[in-house]
Amino acid sequence: MGNLQHTDSLEQILQQFNAIDQRISHYKEVIALVYWDLQTTAPKKGKPFRSEAYGTLSSDMFHITLSDELKQTLEKLSEPEIYSQLDPVTQGKVRERTKEIEKLSKIPADLHKEYIIHTSKAHDVWEEAKSKNDFSIFQPALEKMVEYKRKFIELYGYEKHPYDALLDEYEPGITVEHLDPLFADLREKTIALLRKIQNAASQPRKDLFNQPFDIGKQKELSLLILSKLGYDFQAGRLDESVHPFATGINVGDVRITTRYMENDMRSSLFGSIHECGHALYEQGIDESFIGTVLADGTSMGIHESQSRFLENMIGRSFEFWKFFYLMCNNSSLNNFLLSM
Repeated sequence: MGNLQHTDSLEQILQQFNAIDQRISHYKEVIALVYWDLQTTAPKKGKPFRSEAYGTLSSDMFHITLSDELKQTLEKLSEPEIYSQLDPVTQGKVRERTKEIEKLSKIPADLHKEYIIHTSKAHDVWEEAKSKNDFSIFQPALEKMVEYKRKFIELYGYEKHPYDALLDEYEPGITVEHLDPLFADLREKTIALLRKIQNAASQPRKDLFNQPFDIGKQKELSLLILSKLGYDFQAGRLDESVHPFATGINVGDVRITTRYMENDMRSSLFGSIHECGHALYEQGIDESFIGTVLADGTSMGIHESQSRFLENMIGRSFEFWKFFYLMCNNSSLNNFLLSM
């Protein structure tokens, strides 16, 4: 793709920008697929090699994002007299890509690739440490990850608190100065509520869950509940992983995982509902954003609000379980649940 010419029309500039924007989005899709495979179905011996491939693809996307072609189109489209002519979606694409470039351009390419490969391999180490309940196995990988993050902080720069540089990646514009008072107040009220619950005369029964539940039946129940919540299985799938997660390949492919524990069905049940909240958010992304930088969540806080709302406000509500109780008494689901 050639450099931008002074004689290029706005239409030509937009075509060039959209082509690069889509190319980056396609790389992101493939990288997301590799990530999903690493966390779900990839055989253990193949994971280190897959992590290297993950790093190479991420590095290629890094270079495309910082290419002169993209920078030139963004500079032109960001000129006030041109930017004002753009529709809101295109303005959003220009704004978000520009912000992304400003951040990535501060990180050396080799350092970026090293970090991506390390985090991918570190997850495999974490899984081993978790299975053996031995933090010392994961500690070196975690310490190295913190070192990387500290380097990034210094490269990004910050005004007041070092953590502000990292916060901005997940919650744009939010700072430690803003969050500390918020969490302090939340902590005080949460502890008071917890103590009130712990000291209440009436305590919920927990023995119901202290028994084995067939993993196959847990899977069937998760699938049933996801379908009732509106999760589109034509645009996603449910799999198993060490820790539940949701990943958006594209708007038509938003996958979720959960974790099954034979002696505690709540793990898979609420894990599925939680990740369904993330997935519904991404399955509902405006089609005009497909294949662009905008085809993602607004922020981690907004994303998590969707999953927590579905899990805790809906999934743990009396009305939610009353619905399934009545469903049990009026369909063959009753026999299914009794068979668990």
